[in-house]
Amino acid sequence: MCFTFYEVADFPRRQHIPLENAILRMLYTYTLVYQHYGEIPSTDILVTIAHYDTRGCVFDMAGIKSDLIFSCDKPKLCTSCQQDARQNNIREEYLGTYQQEINKLNKTLYYRIADSIIRHPTLSLCLSLMTAFIIGITSSLVATFLTSLLNNKSH
Repeated sequence: MCFTFYEVADFPRRQHIPLENAILRMLYTYTLVYQHYGEIPSTDILVTIAHYDTRGCVFDMAGIKSDLIFSCDKPKLCTSCQQDARQNNIREEYLGTYQQEINKLNKTLYYRIADSIIRHPTLSLCLSLMTAFIIGITSSLVATFLTSLLNNKSH
């Protein structure tokens, strides 16, 4: 198997997706195909297995290079690919393990939080205001308690 980042590496980087996810996505795709055929099939067969529409599935063709990002962050095995795998005698336990493994392909925690803040700005603002308010009250109560404690000891 050979994989190049030529004209591809910039798309995941812009979306803060680790480049390793692209490599792992391809490896996971090939392992499932290997489970079915017992060998890595030719490119002609691989092209017939992949689907042209972008679903976020590991079997997305990603003919437009920018579409690669959809199957490198939280990829899945789409319903039709799951059905094909079952019809090709891929064991259910293998598919479950496979899905668990590809679920691990996502952005780092920092960028997932940043994306969540961008998607839900009002909720993020409310949470930060509530957190600041709670921290302010708590620190005021602690300071008042410590001050009264120190005043009692000095008398």
